[in-house]
Amino acid sequence: MIEYDLEPAERDRFIDAMNEVARERRRDGAYAWGLYVDTARPGRIVETFLVESWMEHLRQHERVTKADELLQARAYRYVRTSPVVTHLISADALEDVSNLHDPSARTKADPDARIAGSAHESAIASTATDGRHWTPPSH
Repeated sequence: MIEYDLEPAERDRFIDAMNEVARERRRDGAYAWGLYVDTARPGRIVETFLVESWMEHLRQHERVTKADELLQARAYRYVRTSPVVTHLISADALEDVSNLHDPSARTKADPDARIAGSAHESAIASTATDGRHWTPPSH
């Protein structure tokens, strides 16, 4: 879940730009995507997308292309503050990710985890949707 804060007057332009980002998210493995306007706070828009697993999400961070970055930058120019990223994992999958923050446990359980470990750290530490630090647009 990614929360965006923008001027309500920019909403339609932001939504148009995010529709391009949606295609990118689906191409990279998301099987569901949505954009929601907060009726109590018209400048708050929430993006959601679902992927098959936590590892798949980490792999998404590794697959970001220059074209993806340009699509995101087009949308982010309407955003006032750093997007707020929240990672939610299905309660049914909790057993599979019980050692999520222990890199050695992930490495023992999944050989792919060694590769994804650094991506995991940047995904958690960053407020950007692509694992890098967000910079506000210059107006």
